[in-house]
Amino acid sequence: MSMQFSIDELIPETSGMSLLFVGTQSSIRQKIINQYVSDSYSQKEDGSGSSIIVSFNRTAVEIQESINSEHDITNALINEEFFVVDVFSYRAGEIQEEPYATYLQSPTDLTFLSIAIEEFASKLQNCRIIVDPVSLLIIYNNQNYVLDFLQTLNARIRSRNHTLLLVADEGVLNERQLALVESIVDGSIELRSPEENDQLKIKVKFLKNRSYKSGWVDVPS
Repeated sequence: MSMQFSIDELIPETSGMSLLFVGTQSSIRQKIINQYVSDSYSQKEDGSGSSIIVSFNRTAVEIQESINSEHDITNALINEEFFVVDVFSYRAGEIQEEPYATYLQSPTDLTFLSIAIEEFASKLQNCRIIVDPVSLLIIYNNQNYVLDFLQTLNARIRSRNHTLLLVADEGVLNERQLALVESIVDGSIELRSPEENDQLKIKVKFLKNRSYKSGWVDVPS
């Protein structure tokens, strides 16, 4: 399936906003995330876009290669506008160090995670921060600590007019855990995988900004 869907087309202005993106792990979901990263470099006329991906399930190299296979982000790498906080490689037992990445040993040290994100984000303009998946972050940590971490991260993105996208695996979090994340974000995006002869759909629900409409949207292919 060739994706033509862009979150930016659905939500034209996400600066200063936080969003929850829920869906099963799939190539479709990954393409949407890759497109969202790529769009961060094309949406601003002055070319000042940037992105940070916090990864709990893939290495920095895998992420960069996945995005670059679909979108050319060479200039972003050269201009130091693309970064990965890799919280996976240590557990995988193999680190391939890259200049655009920082590596953390454990997903349970939220202080170091916050510092690692801040070291990149404080220097960037029009930054999109993607936490993938936030569901693993919640599973590994005390929920009160996660709430504090996410509230701090959200406050920082608002003050800088950055954007936060929290990716959650469908069916992993219970209702209470989802409610915890939804208490932080401005809206949610739900990806419904197509059944046989069915159209792929995206459901958007805005929780705090009533100027946006909620509902299901067909995704072109």
